Amino acid sequence: MHLYKHFFKMLAREKMSIILYAIIFAVMVGLLSFIANQAIDNGNSQNMAVSSDISYKDMDDSYLSRGLIEYLSINNNLNNYSDVSELRVIDLVYFRVTSYHMDIPSGFGEAITNGEESDDSQIKYSASMNNGPVVVTVDDQINHYISVYASYIKMGYSEEEAASTAIENCKNEVPSSIYTKDKELIGQDPNEVIVQYTSQYYCYLLFGLVCLAVGSVIIKNNKNSVANRIESGPVSKLKRSLVNTIGLITSGIAVWFIFNVFIFIVGFGTVLYDKYWWVLLLNSFVTTLTICSIASVFSSFPLSQNSLSMITNISGLAMSFLTGVFVPTAVLGADVLRIGRFLPFYWSVKVNNMLIPGSGEVFSKNTLLVCLGVQILFAIAFGVVSILIKNVRAGKRA
Repeated sequence: MHLYKHFFKMLAREKMSIILYAIIFAVMVGLLSFIANQAIDNGNSQNMAVSSDISYKDMDDSYLSRGLIEYLSINNNLNNYSDVSELRVIDLVYFRVTSYHMDIPSGFGEAITNGEESDDSQIKYSASMNNGPVVVTVDDQINHYISVYASYIKMGYSEEEAASTAIENCKNEVPSSIYTKDKELIGQDPNEVIVQYTSQYYCYLLFGLVCLAVGSVIIKNNKNSVANRIESGPVSKLKRSLVNTIGLITSGIAVWFIFNVFIFIVGFGTVLYDKYWWVLLLNSFVTTLTICSIASVFSSFPLSQNSLSMITNISGLAMSFLTGVFVPTAVLGADVLRIGRFLPFYWSVKVNNMLIPGSGEVFSKNTLLVCLGVQILFAIAFGVVSILIKNVRAGKRA
């Protein structure tokens, strides 16, 4: 218990690192709040029924997909990007040449007709402005048309009849929007935007805070001058290492708890948080364990404060840019994403993307389990590496 208390006394001396990341977090939240309010104000000042630039790739070519495209073309500008490469599509979305791009998968019409819930029944899409009014409007139109089509199929209509009748039915209706029970437009709540993006940046912020502040304490405890003084008492090396590990995990969980209290305060009552609070909680917890494991590896080496700071900043920024923390995965190249899959941040970001409209990801419990499982494997792997490094260093000192 004495060593455990001593750990946090030393951590308190690293207050500059803690204050620095607290300031970064506060500034980030302030900017997100300002940007979200500005975007929503601009969106609300415009007519939601205005025409949007929509591009598509129809890999199904069924009555449903052709009918959907025909219906969307009534009030929007549609472009067929079937012959455009994936990288080119990403560029066109990023530079807002097209506001909304959708990929209709092969087997889409058959899956909807049969009432199946699978990847084939989901349209993957990306947008130039995630969570913006265009995404809300186009999503509403797509979902409405598919719903009407499915209703006619259940009534005994053929696929061709259901597709054409759905077009006639939908185009004669006034544009609609999706509202919550409190009369708030889904995706237009600035608090929801803050929850989305702070959750996205969590892994970067926690990585810097834990590796710099907590990692620095462990390195100081492992220095020969401090270690020899501790070992002069009835304290084994195993106990000292165990206290450092428990202190590291405790610090990470403390930050995780504070972060989720903030998310609860900001997100409570929003559609995103009310529906997916358990996903946010679980993903951030597993991410915390993974980052603590990485910090354990860093602190296994006798690094100086400057070296630790340099390694933490370089690796944190590199992982963030390669995995979609700072740049949406929809605009990252395929080669970059292939590299990103070997980094733990990628799987944390992938879970968050499943909750963000316009990211191109669709929420799936199976995908969620895969992402969490991969992060746990990363945590175990880094933990094993940390133990091996400490054992090798202990053997050399002996």
